[in-house]
Amino acid sequence: MMQKTPLDAAALRAEIARTRADLGDTVAALVAKTNLKARTKDAVTAAADQTKDKVRTVRKQATELASEVGERARAGSSAIRESVDERDIAAVARRPLPLAAIAAGAVLIAVAIYLLRRRRS
Repeated sequence: MMQKTPLDAAALRAEIARTRADLGDTVAALVAKTNLKARTKDAVTAAADQTKDKVRTVRKQATELASEVGERARAGSSAIRESVDERDIAAVARRPLPLAAIAAGAVLIAVAIYLLRRRRS
């Protein structure tokens, strides 16, 4: 829906000011989207935080399982093998995304940035 252009100077100036502000917001949003370095840094930080959380969870599970096995061993239980279920071991042994994969992703992104900058100049 198209608005009528104001006829008096004050209204016209106000409309121009609103348009400039809207345009500034649009440009700022586009700059944020195209800032590959900042977006990459945010993605790497998020992946690192997620990996750290996963490591903490796995470490806690492994500690709890080892403690449980140790308690049963000290109690002289003959059913230690039965108490450690294959699924428990698999759950503890699951590793979060390896740091090598994160590093490889970061290297690929750095190479892409380098190539893009090189192509522009």
